[in-house]
Amino acid sequence: MHFILAVNLFIVLLCCPKTKNKQIMDSKQEDKFGSVITTNLFLTDHAAELMTNPVIGMIQGSIQTNIGDIVQADSTATRNLSGFTTAKGNKRNELNGSILTIAAAARGYHTSVVKDDTKKALVRLVKTDVEEAKDGDMMTIADRVHDVADPIKMLLLPYDVTDMMVDNLPVLANEYLQVLQRPWKEEITSEMAGVNVDKEFADNEKLLAELDDNMAVKEYTQPLLFQEYKLCRSIVDSGGNSGSEGYDVQNYTIPAGGSAIVANNVPAPGDFIYLRVVGGNSGVVISTSDDNNPGTPTYTLQASVTFKGAFGDLALDPSKTHLVVFNPGTASVVVRGGPKVNP
Repeated sequence: MHFILAVNLFIVLLCCPKTKNKQIMDSKQEDKFGSVITTNLFLTDHAAELMTNPVIGMIQGSIQTNIGDIVQADSTATRNLSGFTTAKGNKRNELNGSILTIAAAARGYHTSVVKDDTKKALVRLVKTDVEEAKDGDMMTIADRVHDVADPIKMLLLPYDVTDMMVDNLPVLANEYLQVLQRPWKEEITSEMAGVNVDKEFADNEKLLAELDDNMAVKEYTQPLLFQEYKLCRSIVDSGGNSGSEGYDVQNYTIPAGGSAIVANNVPAPGDFIYLRVVGGNSGVVISTSDDNNPGTPTYTLQASVTFKGAFGDLALDPSKTHLVVFNPGTASVVVRGGPKVNP
């Protein structure tokens, strides 16, 4: 089995120009996202008052779909890809061992059983030849060793190598190739997620503009409701600190007077976390607890204020099991939070 075509394909992939992976969401988008979520909460809380216009409900359905798509794209774009380094090292070590073992067996065979100096030279390898080889060269070495060993694989048992070991060499080489290509594929997936989130934001702008037109009459028929709507539609400028890039964040909807567990394991004091009330106009109380009820001490996070820092800076009880967020307000809120995963 030959790997040259696969190697050439891999080299082409490596040489293709890559765009820089977009880390979303940046502060500008987080601020806009908060406005969208708060508007969605408003529409939900006042659904009974707004049901006379079915168009509003249809617009909200589309907005909710976009919110879900943005959350999914954000999760994809900010994944930590560092685990691929470990996977690559493990597969490389496995392939190295297979190459060196089979090459040594074939070398012994062509030294004493069927003397062939040409084939012997092809498999004369030392550890440094393999361990220091570049990725593309590794595939070529594996191909060469397999070509020499495959015709004699049934005769290598005296040299501690079975025919199955020889047959498995191309498999290991292919698995290593897949590991090499995976980070590239994941980067492309993340980049496409960034493109997708831009599209979703653009779609939301159109939906919100249509919603404004449908809500315009409320300024005259229900002025208090309209003022609340305008407050929810306003974008709160965080001053550039709300970006969640580098954090694996999720959204948690917390009803009035309710609470939610946002982490089943209390982070270590030095672990960095992201917390922000992105939907609603009231703050939340954060604590650690052994159940779903807030304990003491607590940390109050005001609406639209972002906490990004070491968990120890919250000065909460580290002996508890869960991180809990409590909503003391009279309307639902959405809290966005999660641990730091990328530098």
